[in-house]
Amino acid sequence: MGWIKKHRNGLVITGSLAVLAYILGFRLDFNLLLPMLMTLKMRYFFLAFGLMFGFWMLESWMIGILVATVENHKDAAFFKKLPWLAVKTTLVGQYYSNITPFASGGQPMQLLLLRKGNVSLTNGTAVLVAKFLVYQVTVTLYALILSLTHYNWITEMAPAVRLLLGIGFGINLVGLMVVIILAFWPRGFQHIIDGILNLLTKLSWMRSKERFSAKTQKFLSDYSQGLDKLRQSPKQTLLLWLLSVIQVTLFFGITVMIYKALGLEGESLLKVITLQAVVYMCVSFIPIPGTVGASEIGFTSVLSTVFTQHLVGVAMVLWRLVSYYFSLLFCGLFTVAVTFFEAAPAESEG
Repeated sequence: MGWIKKHRNGLVITGSLAVLAYILGFRLDFNLLLPMLMTLKMRYFFLAFGLMFGFWMLESWMIGILVATVENHKDAAFFKKLPWLAVKTTLVGQYYSNITPFASGGQPMQLLLLRKGNVSLTNGTAVLVAKFLVYQVTVTLYALILSLTHYNWITEMAPAVRLLLGIGFGINLVGLMVVIILAFWPRGFQHIIDGILNLLTKLSWMRSKERFSAKTQKFLSDYSQGLDKLRQSPKQTLLLWLLSVIQVTLFFGITVMIYKALGLEGESLLKVITLQAVVYMCVSFIPIPGTVGASEIGFTSVLSTVFTQHLVGVAMVLWRLVSYYFSLLFCGLFTVAVTFFEAAPAESEG
């Protein structure tokens, strides 16, 4: 187990590439790959990378806004360094999110970076919780509204895909309901959790009720802090929602750039974004680092109505190259560089 933990990052990258190669063997016509790449409209392909950078910059901006709000008592030197702290927190967090199930490794690393950047633990937690809540509510409502207003595009999918979509939406809607309950009825949420824990204890399915109860109380405390920050400034919260909508659109817009890069026409660009949002909902609950395998299968299953069967494999490769593998490589190199250069002064001082 120690060896696996030590080499986790390399294993994730190797495993993701192996899964991708396996899927490509079934989904990709290699006779089409080279001709399509030769005719690729590079301006759109590079714009796809630009949207990825735009996604990160908006993330950094929102983190910067929240940090500035909670740490408004700090001196000018702190705010001078804040943009770099926000960018660093975003990119390092993105890397660890890419290599952990449910993106669970991102927030702890971001909290550590904020703490090193002289942001208190309480305020750092509030910032990350508030940012998570804004993004999660935005992406769920974004996908739900597009799917409901263009339901005819959903009915074109295979029954198995529609079932997976229903499960994905169900899980994300439960998450949205939890956010609403926490915002308006936090004590009620605690009562619900206590009731579930009592039932599990009576059924002898749980040994330590106290341990889980303590974790729940910490969870509620952290989320209450984040929600309080959003409630305190309605105008700022509205700005964060708007930026988050733009951010989500940029991410889903990567697929639009791939569509244009392949020289395709005729389909509504709104349809491309809607179906990409559907893919996100289908795979976001799957506990695999980077949702490797699930994202590729979801893309080729859902977006085959847009790219057609003989091009969807090529489109999927280009999409994942930009949205995941480029992110994994760029943010990974950034993380290594930050770790090396920020550790060097500390070693020289020692």
